[in-house]
Parts: sequence; C-alpha cells; structure tokens
Amino acid sequence: MDGGETRRIVERVLAGDVDAYERIVAAYQEDVWRAAARLVYDREATKDLVQETFVRAYVSLGSFTPGTAFDAWLRTIARNLARNRLRDRARAATHLDAYREQMLARGDDRLDEDDRRRCDALKECVAHLPEHNGRLVELHYDRAMPLAEVAETVGKSVEATRQALWRARCALRDCVRKRMATS
Repeated sequence: MDGGETRRIVERVLAGDVDAYERIVAAYQEDVWRAAARLVYDREATKDLVQETFVRAYVSLGSFTPGTAFDAWLRTIARNLARNRLRDRARAATHLDAYREQMLARGDDRLDEDDRRRCDALKECVAHLPEHNGRLVELHYDRAMPLAEVAETVGKSVEATRQALWRARCALRDCVRKRMATS
C-alpha cells in the first residue's frame, strides 16, 4: 500500500469509517509481525504484541503525522511495546532475586538446601516461560495485582486470564520438579 492510499484510509478512519482500519491491518500486519518477532522470540507473545500494536495505533491514529512513513510509525509502536514487555520481564526476575535474598537473609534455619535449590529452579523456570505467561505471573504474583486488574491490563477476560495463569503455574510446577530431579 502506498503512502497516498494509507493517508486516505487514515483520513476515512478518523472521519468515523472504523471498518476501513481493517485494510491498514491487512497491509501492515507482516511488517509489524517481523518487527515484534525480532525482539520477543515467542510466537504467542508476538501475536499478542502485533494485536496490541494495532490497537495502540488505532487509538493514537490522530497523532500520526501525514506525509511520514506509516509502516515506520507502526514498527516504532511495536518496538516500544516489546521493549516495555522485556523490561517488565527483567524487572520480574529482579523481584524473584530479591525474594530469594530475603528468604536467605531470614537465616539458614528457615531455608534448607532443598529450598535454595527450589528457589533457584523457580527463578530459572520463570525466566523460560513464554513472554505472555511471564507477564501474567509478574503482574499477579510479583506486583500482587488482583486477577481482574491483570485481565484488564493484558486485555483478556478474567476467565481467560485465570486459565492462562493456571497453565503458567502448571508449567512452572513441572519445570521446577524436572530441575529438582536433575540437580
């Protein structure tokens, strides 16, 4: 899609023709996918990021400067969202480190060697969760965010969020068991 056609579609969307936005999504979806996939390396997280990029772009369409490259604007939104998610994930790992250190600081009598290994295994397992699951775990457990608020933050229903957290907990349980058995 050339710049003139994109500009005309943007003008139609801004004038109230919401359905015209589908043409923008169809035209730029692959570009946004590639930009997101380069940063997050996870298919589900990339899919979520692409969707969020187009939602953010739609909401911010009025701030797009006509005459500039629309595809570059979309890729910038995708990269910024991906960087924010990666930063949040790194922050979650830091929280786990702080929790482990706090547990260790309580004294050796409260944390035996198995507990230490379990904490280390959990940290490694959380780091290897798919990005979207890591984000749910971070929001609900590290930030102590209520389930409904987590659901709103990630743009999913409460039930879908509950199920995703359950799957993340199951994956963490299995991962920790496997690591504990091999160490």
